[in-house]
Amino acid sequence: MRRAGTALGLLLYRLLLLAALPYEALTSYGDLRHFHQLAQLATGGGGLPFFGHWIEFPPLFSYMSLGLNTLAGGSEHVYVYALAALMACFDAANLYLFVRILNHLNVGEDVWPKAWCYFAFLALPAIGWWTFEPLGVFWLLLTVILALEARTTAAGIAAGLGLLTKWLPGLGLLVAWTHLPRHRTVLAASIAIAVALTAWVPLLAFGGQAAWDSLRSQSAKPAWETIWALLEGSLGTGTFGEAATRLAPLAPSAVASVVPHWLPFLLAAVLGVVLAARLRRSSPRAGISLLLV
Repeated sequence: MRRAGTALGLLLYRLLLLAALPYEALTSYGDLRHFHQLAQLATGGGGLPFFGHWIEFPPLFSYMSLGLNTLAGGSEHVYVYALAALMACFDAANLYLFVRILNHLNVGEDVWPKAWCYFAFLALPAIGWWTFEPLGVFWLLLTVILALEARTTAAGIAAGLGLLTKWLPGLGLLVAWTHLPRHRTVLAASIAIAVALTAWVPLLAFGGQAAWDSLRSQSAKPAWETIWALLEGSLGTGTFGEAATRLAPLAPSAVASVVPHWLPFLLAAVLGVVLAARLRRSSPRAGISLLLV
């Protein structure tokens, strides 16, 4: 009851803040206006995402955004406020899930100092209103708590929906690796992959080049705001430019890669495999630590 009240308190605070903030506070620094422009491509003759044009996000948010824009009647103002309110709802749900995870990991301990720190973190407008990260975090935290509660099928479904939002939420199943029997971990991972393929296979089969360009867009994106970006001389924010560029085939990155994209991924994968092997069937806390690494 207390965690539900805290989550509702965060939601009320965020909605009141949303009503008080000027419109420019939502659109000047984040990507909400860009998301609206992408959604407008469908109504402007660009066809559906993955069919008429490519898009740099997996399918779930892409079509959620399109549906939200339809409900908003194409109005940028209504769309931005609606998306900001929706992300506030997901952040409230994330706080609720976060406290559930804390209770599971810290039996008998007072978890509320940590919970209030997370509350304060989510109170910052930039965290939840500049992108759609709260949606990806929701699937990640939901996967973690379901794995901790040994709800294998539900954890696999949540991880699969996470993969359809962003790639990283699927890593929530690392907690299952350190917490559940091997056959249940394999089952959860298989369900997650099946959920992701259920969406991606039809898109790739019928979407043509737009769908394939969407799939490879993340690896084609130049590095940004990292040491790799500085090595490559890339000073941008990692975007692909104006929404209209999605109507043409995906062009190769204009920035030469000093460090091949596959190299950091390979190093991270090797480190992850080594740590996962060492932490197999250890404590739930170890699974969370592996996820954070």
